[in-house]
Amino acid sequence: MKNMTATQTLYISIALFCTISSGCSKQKAELAPETTLDPQQIVQNCFDKARRKEGQYFANVYKIVETKGGIPALIAVLDSTNQQDAVHAHGILCRLSVSLSDSRQLAPNLPKDSAYWNTWWKQKGSKMSRQTMWSNFDSYWK
Repeated sequence: MKNMTATQTLYISIALFCTISSGCSKQKAELAPETTLDPQQIVQNCFDKARRKEGQYFANVYKIVETKGGIPALIAVLDSTNQQDAVHAHGILCRLSVSLSDSRQLAPNLPKDSAYWNTWWKQKGSKMSRQTMWSNFDSYWK
């Protein structure tokens, strides 16, 4: 716990509060960071939950966005032999990278290869705030 950021400490505090308090939903407790897992495992866990229809889609994507190294781990899924996961990762990346208000046609036409997305991450994505990415993602459902 010594090297945790303030955000991680807050999430753990919320998770503990939700575990103790009977009034909190299970989904809120699930937002606590999985500090012992690497980003690739967190992405895989989120995809597994989506396949089993466990938890909420937004909470799973939020966990990926908030995890340090989560977006590069998501990009790595594009090279997965599991085509369902690769398509899912592409859809998430498209929505995180471009706000629907910017261009309704841009996101669906973005390349599916990891080379494009690694370049995007190095040149643009890593410079975007998590809040901007989340706002972009959320714009598709407003």
